[in-house]
Amino acid sequence: VALPDKELQTLSQRTKEKTHQSNNLLSHVQSQDPDLLHRALRENLQQGGLEQFVIETVAPLIKEIGDAWAFDNLPIYAEHQATQVIQRVLSQAISAIAADRFNKQAVMTTIAGERHQLGLLMAEAIFTTRGIKTINLGTETPLTEIPQAVHHYSADILALSFSQIQSRSVVVESLQALCSQLPRGIQVIAGGQSIGQYKRLP
Repeated sequence: VALPDKELQTLSQRTKEKTHQSNNLLSHVQSQDPDLLHRALRENLQQGGLEQFVIETVAPLIKEIGDAWAFDNLPIYAEHQATQVIQRVLSQAISAIAADRFNKQAVMTTIAGERHQLGLLMAEAIFTTRGIKTINLGTETPLTEIPQAVHHYSADILALSFSQIQSRSVVVESLQALCSQLPRGIQVIAGGQSIGQYKRLP
């Protein structure tokens, strides 16, 4: 199946624009100027809306930042600084969405030993745009207390984030333990770089 020439040109142009934007954002990270990065991220957010911003801007940028750090092209403090700026932009955008749009409720957290909270914020942003109210517990909630939180907040959804530091066995065991303690009807959603490494989880 082939796309018409006009559609191919549009897709090619959009890809070039996104690549250019991504390169610009990474250069702002490497320049270690938080104000410049903040302004650039806000401009990207205003161009396409929050969900598109998370998927097409934040997710690729996080990967590029991680790659730059892994190849010694970015110091740890600069990576931390950029993460704080991204989190601030996401938090501001989430808080600006009207509460009367919500029709479901999700409890969000990570398990003990999982300190990365950016994945939670990204998921929270997407949930919020889709009319789901989020109760973000932050990171490292004890496994035994997560079902209690779901019950306390009368949540419809439990969302968990697993970064690349988590092994497959930890992910599987955690999900199995939680699912066995949750009542039927609660939707469990797991995301993050660790989940993306596996084609299938029980």
